[in-house]
Amino acid sequence: MSAEHLTPTTIAAFADHELAAQEIASAQEHLATCHACALAALSATQLKAATTRAAQRYTLSPEMRARLVATTRGRTSVARTVPMRMYTWVAIAALILLTVSVLSWRGLRSTPSPMVAELFDQHLAVLPESSAPQVLSSDRHTVKPWFQGKLPYSFNLPEPGDLPAETVLQGADLTYVGGRPAAQLLFLMRKHHVSVFVMQQDVLAPHSNDRHGYRLRSTTANGLTITAVGDVGDADLRALLAVLAHVQS
Repeated sequence: MSAEHLTPTTIAAFADHELAAQEIASAQEHLATCHACALAALSATQLKAATTRAAQRYTLSPEMRARLVATTRGRTSVARTVPMRMYTWVAIAALILLTVSVLSWRGLRSTPSPMVAELFDQHLAVLPESSAPQVLSSDRHTVKPWFQGKLPYSFNLPEPGDLPAETVLQGADLTYVGGRPAAQLLFLMRKHHVSVFVMQQDVLAPHSNDRHGYRLRSTTANGLTITAVGDVGDADLRALLAVLAHVQS
């Protein structure tokens, strides 16, 4: 691994659990402080999981396996054709596996905008229990002032009682979207984590997107684009966005 970033080989080995104990410790120490490598490791892990699910999904059934075995025990002339049939089945299964793996990977990564994919990645990056926000507080009078001097704009936060039911502000991070500074507000909504990105409106136009159980919804208010990402329902995300948009006016 280099001094600045983990190499692609190291990231792949980390995702496949092929590093030695000392190398794992070194990689984990680097990932804890390098956002770019953390996202790369997360993407590699997601690809591995998608490939594994596809392989399990297209395993030959016991019935199909029995029919193949029965065919190989037939006449000599038939037996000579069995290897070709088996190779055909193997080729078809391999093609299906490759197609599903690619589609699963594209489903995780392909979005209408690279910045939308970036928002999904940044939300997933804060989900591990070991991840702690830069400012850990549910007090809006603590969170909002923390961004002063860090962002070229300001935004408002609602009173706790104005948030949707069972929704609590947990903290916030200073992040970057498309190379521009943005606020990432972290909410807990009925035990589900939701990230809300507040950025200038010219950075990203409003989007609506779904990816493997996670939803992304946006709105605009007072020159800002407010985007929520989480695994809660569409109505929940829109309710949170409505409250945040309202306090910007």
